[in-house]
Amino acid sequence: MKRLLLVVFLVCFLAGTAAAEDMNSVRKNAESGDPEAQCKIAREFVNIRYNYDFDKIPKWLDIDEKIIAGWLKKLAENGNPEAQYLLARAYIEELTEDNDDDDKKKMSLLQKAAEQNHNEAQFELGTYYKDGYGGDGRKDPELALKWLTKAAENGNKDAPYFIGLMYYEGGDVAKDYSKAAEWLKKSNDDRAKKLLDEIKKSTSKKK
Repeated sequence: MKRLLLVVFLVCFLAGTAAAEDMNSVRKNAESGDPEAQCKIAREFVNIRYNYDFDKIPKWLDIDEKIIAGWLKKLAENGNPEAQYLLARAYIEELTEDNDDDDKKKMSLLQKAAEQNHNEAQFELGTYYKDGYGGDGRKDPELALKWLTKAAENGNKDAPYFIGLMYYEGGDVAKDYSKAAEWLKKSNDDRAKKLLDEIKKSTSKKK
């Protein structure tokens, strides 16, 4: 048993070491101007800051946030959809010191990335139009469904639940249990199963 635990420990240690070495290499490439590497570093930065895992910041990510923001701004201006999405997310979540409070600019960045089939940007844009915040704060169910559907079609795993939820709740769109069930069945969200159960109960009562 002790030998097995030792083997597991060594495997985990070596895997962690290899991952750190790999990201150190990514950082060097980012600092040399590699766009893909810069976006990879920026994504890790945004995820850690968003989840408040400040005690988990690895050494390879010990980079001034202004440098990372600078990378994203330059790449976004050159039309890089990943950079546009990450910069919008950093602004929306106020993850940088030089946060841009211009909501229209945040939405514009998401729009540009979404139009290049970035499914996370499409999902964010869809949820903003669904809930009515960001940009000018208006709800637009038609645009919400448009971008959420595109996100789902492009492989976003979160979008099907929210499309199903819109059809289940009705209000902003016509209530349609059939369409709701169709989309909810495509979702891995635990909440989707609960809604499917509610739809089943509701439709069975009508029979």
